[in-house]
Amino acid sequence: LKDGRDKEGNVKYIQNPLLEGTNGTKRTEEAYDKARLKLNKLPRGLSKAKVILNDNGNFSTLNFNAGFIGIEQDKKTMALRPNIQWFITDLNVKPTPKELEIYNDYNQP
Repeated sequence: LKDGRDKEGNVKYIQNPLLEGTNGTKRTEEAYDKARLKLNKLPRGLSKAKVILNDNGNFSTLNFNAGFIGIEQDKKTMALRPNIQWFITDLNVKPTPKELEIYNDYNQP
């Protein structure tokens, strides 16, 4: 391969300028580590809203969650894309008396 192309000229990879030196030489491992994408450096981008569920008088507390969960990689193209999802989690706790008071204030007939 030369410049990321095979014998037929098809692009097989694209050089990352962050990982290559300006004159085409490889950077040191230390420089590579600085340029590498690390998931713990990305903002979580996760939002949640606490919700009280009234199941015929049986109250429980849930979180509605949505946002950036991680990344996915296409097996064929190797492209990375964000994985954005939503999900509900049961907190396994009953609402506090104050939360129930607020709930009842908003749910008056």
